[in-house]
Amino acid sequence: MIGSVELAELRGWLRAAKGIRTFDGIARRAGALGLHVCACALRRALDGRLPTRRTVIAFVRGAGADEARAGQL
Repeated sequence: MIGSVELAELRGWLRAAKGIRTFDGIARRAGALGLHVCACALRRALDGRLPTRRTVIAFVRGAGADEARAGQL
């Protein structure tokens, strides 16, 4: 079970991975990599709710971030 501290750390890391990219751009790139996700799911991943593992993976791949690090978080 993930606690609030771990969730906050994951959200902060995802925010940093997002950088200046748009949610639409991340969703398009993730879709091109075979992980179809809507931009609203990516937004929800940062709003305090626990994102699904699939959403986190799509976010990370779409943002070009370190997937191994995401798995650790």
